[in-house]
Amino acid sequence: MALPESRICQNDAPVAITILPLDGQVKAFVNGTQIPAVTQSGGQNFFDPSLVNATYFGQAITFTVNDDAVEAQLMVYAQPSVSVTTGNIAYGTDTSDPDATVDFHVTVPNNSTGLTYTFNFGDGTPPLSLTALPSNGIVQHKYNLVAGQEDVFNPTLTVTNGNGCSKTVAVAPVKIKGQMTVVCLNGMRVVIQYRDGIDPGHTCNDASFNLKGNGILIQGATPYNDPKGIIKGNIHLSNTLQSQDAKNYPSGVTTGYSRYNEIAITQTEAQQIALLSPDGFVKFSLECALGYCHTGVAFTQIFLANAPTPIYSGYPNGNFLEINPCTGVTR
Repeated sequence: MALPESRICQNDAPVAITILPLDGQVKAFVNGTQIPAVTQSGGQNFFDPSLVNATYFGQAITFTVNDDAVEAQLMVYAQPSVSVTTGNIAYGTDTSDPDATVDFHVTVPNNSTGLTYTFNFGDGTPPLSLTALPSNGIVQHKYNLVAGQEDVFNPTLTVTNGNGCSKTVAVAPVKIKGQMTVVCLNGMRVVIQYRDGIDPGHTCNDASFNLKGNGILIQGATPYNDPKGIIKGNIHLSNTLQSQDAKNYPSGVTTGYSRYNEIAITQTEAQQIALLSPDGFVKFSLECALGYCHTGVAFTQIFLANAPTPIYSGYPNGNFLEINPCTGVTR
């Protein structure tokens, strides 16, 4: 009689037994007690380790063929037991960093010793192998993410004991979204203008607005301060040529009714706005800075840094846009 292995694990597939004579009857024993671990299929004898009682793990299993003892022996070893769940997902305090660290809680029986733990975190990084767990049973992994983008990872944990038996468990899918980054907001350009002869409405006397992101006033690198205190906001479309008129003509224009405003979000403003964007979205609003305002005349475009194509074009009123500036997704 011959066996392909002398050591197998309880969850291994049944192994084929080679015997002479081919129609011989095979029996398995532990310390003289027969165990029901030998099966037949298609005229072939198999030893099925899953049928071995746990009390016999690590003990020599002997065999007889037609009740005659043979030299072949086998040992079955226990499969390690482990469970793992995901816990806290933490983002860094630096809002320019979209990455997140995930806690994996590993639980093994109290009497488990000599185990090796191999994590595959499902993100393409090299597997992490540990010969011991942290005292709290928590293994952490930092996922490299794209700001504002949601990704799903399918980690696994393989535990191997000293007898070479292993068990792989699939962790519940980890779904995480990259944190908003300052870099996506920093330098974003917001252009607000009145284009005489193009936009609907009327001439823009006494039009003064405040541009906000997540409720924070966006002043940009060069905020406007009217020394006379007439113009209240940072956005001016007044074109009466009177004291409230900032004479902010479009590039190359020196006369007429058209007016142009451009604000580039500074890094400081980007940091403040990003702190209020836990899911990566920014709420832009254009609010009247006077006691009254003419609405529907401010043609607004938002550009990502120096991108030639705007991510928004329209005539806003109030909260006019909720957008992830890193992906351009609106909602």
